[in-house]
This record gives sequence, C-alpha cells and structure tokens, in this order.
Amino acid sequence: MFGYSLGARITDKLMLEKSRCHVQKDIFKFVCRELWQLFFQKQADRLQTNKKGGYIIFEEASPWLKRLLPYEGMDSGKVPLINVKCGNDAATLLSEKEKKRTASFGNSADAQAALICGIIRGALTILGCPCLVSYDLENPPSCSFHALVIS
Repeated sequence: MFGYSLGARITDKLMLEKSRCHVQKDIFKFVCRELWQLFFQKQADRLQTNKKGGYIIFEEASPWLKRLLPYEGMDSGKVPLINVKCGNDAATLLSEKEKKRTASFGNSADAQAALICGIIRGALTILGCPCLVSYDLENPPSCSFHALVIS
C-alpha cells in the first residue's frame, strides 16, 4: 500500500521527540493531532469510535483533496459522489466535458485518499496499533478514514 512507509518513517521521527503512547485512544489522538498537523497544517476535524471497535477520522475539507476540485462555474449540485466501493456513478448526469473532468478528479481523489490511508496505517503500525484502514469519499473534499484495529 503506498504511503505506508512514509507514515511509518515520519511517525518514527516524530516519536524521537515524544514519549510513546500505549493506550489505543491516545495513539489515535496522536495521529489526529501531530501527524495531521505535519501533513495538513491543521488537526483532524473529528475522531470517533464505531460499534465494531474501530475508529473513524473525519476530515471535513481535506487540503489535499480541496486542491483537486477543478470545477470553475460548475453547479455545486452536480458535484460527483465518489465511494471506495461503488466508483463514480454521478458521471451519467454530466456533459461530455464534465465527464472527463469528473473521471480525472475521481482518480486523483481516490489516489490522494489511498495515500492518506497508507500514511495512517504506517503510523499506527509503528505506534504499536496495527490496523486495516479504508476511506470513504462521499462529498469531496470531505473524507472519512475508517481504521479497524487488528487484534
């Protein structure tokens, strides 16, 4: 998974200056505060647990994904929905020119979100909390990252 080694190496360097966290919740807080600050110059918008014993990191306006929005003058009601499972179904509503833009945005957004997933996974592994990490892009540039702890 790309981004994994980047997340692992950066976290290893960050941990030289800080004491190690051993509580799972503190590890995720570290990722949402310190790692997010390093990559996005801000903290993650929200961290919450789910009923399956995992964590969800919410990013309302990811700076990396925000830069990918190429729509000048495009009606905001036509912004495509992108989901890791279902692909880009909204393209059928758009003109030919907009379809091409939508396709390139979808691929770029998926690549950026996958990179962030890899970074999160690498960081969590180095911190002693190996996880499976996935993402959900329902309304770019908003994104959520789902981490399921491997026990």
